[in-house]
Order: sequence, then C-alpha cells, then structure tokens
Amino acid sequence: MGDEQELQAALEAARAAHFDTGGAVCDYAALAASREHERLSGCFAALESCDLKRVRIAAQTAFWLNVFNGVVLRDAGELARAGGVR
Repeated sequence: MGDEQELQAALEAARAAHFDTGGAVCDYAALAASREHERLSGCFAALESCDLKRVRIAAQTAFWLNVFNGVVLRDAGELARAGGVR
C-alpha cells in the first residue's frame, strides 16, 4: 500500500471509530488517545520520504485534502486546548 493509500485508510479508520454515523460529530478526546491517532501520526512521518511526483495528477487534489483533514484530526486535541484554530 502506498503512502497516499495508507493515509486514506487511516482517515477512514479514524472516521469509523470516532465519528457519529452521519460523520458530523467527532469524539476528539477519544481520538487523541487512540490507535487511529497514532496511525495518522505515523502516516505523516512516512510522508516525509514520499515522492509526490509519483502521485497521479488526478489524485493530487484528493491527496492534499486527505493531508489537510489528517493534520486537523491529528492536532484537534491541541487545537481544543488552545481555544481554537486562531
């Protein structure tokens, strides 16, 4: 599985484990202490060596959206303690 597929799978696992059935509400506290959080963090560590030139042009937008969403989920606990994104 490539790095981009692993990131997508990690996001799907986090959604399945920590979001409500509608996908709108997340238990961020549980996510922050979970295997899914560790998996997301591992995905970002692995992306350091990822060759983005090998990602198909058509898949690059989805890839970067997954990166953004994953970073938000990975850092949600920290953002909550900071009082928000700003």
